[in-house]
Amino acid sequence: MENLLPQFYPGSWKEEFDLVGLDFSPGVCVGLIERVDGGYSFVTKDDLARSEKGFDELFSAALSHLSTLTEGVEIHLAKPAGATVAWITSEDNFAAVRMLLPQVKSKLKSELGEDFLFSIPSRDLCLFWNSGAPAELTQKHAQEASEDFEAEEYNLTPHVLVYSEKWPCAIYEAAG
Repeated sequence: MENLLPQFYPGSWKEEFDLVGLDFSPGVCVGLIERVDGGYSFVTKDDLARSEKGFDELFSAALSHLSTLTEGVEIHLAKPAGATVAWITSEDNFAAVRMLLPQVKSKLKSELGEDFLFSIPSRDLCLFWNSGAPAELTQKHAQEASEDFEAEEYNLTPHVLVYSEKWPCAIYEAAG
């Protein structure tokens, strides 16, 4: 297996298609894809069994490979009242999963704090904001995530999540 990259996928696919992966959040897994014939194919448990390497080693290599694909990738920042918001854009299909890259996590934490909120309604959309942001902003982003989830072809989750180094990340529950 060469040319591996990490990719988020709906958690239901793990059993349905016998995919390898880790539970990233309720309903979302992160697995491996291999680029083939202008597209890509997810790595299955059978594929992994035929490999001479384990999942952790392949996942680490996939993250390293993704970190080299920087053309057309940008991290954007906005500072609405009482908040900092960030989002990643890319010309490929790996915008959201880039949040797992060490250099991206470091940038997000430096701008948003250790505990931040985020949404990944699809593999191509991701939004991050500080956990101390005004409740109205979080409600707005929650509504947008739900709408984007319904509208996107490669949807992942309609929920706002709380980032954690220890997966799975939890679904955000508003206080009150």
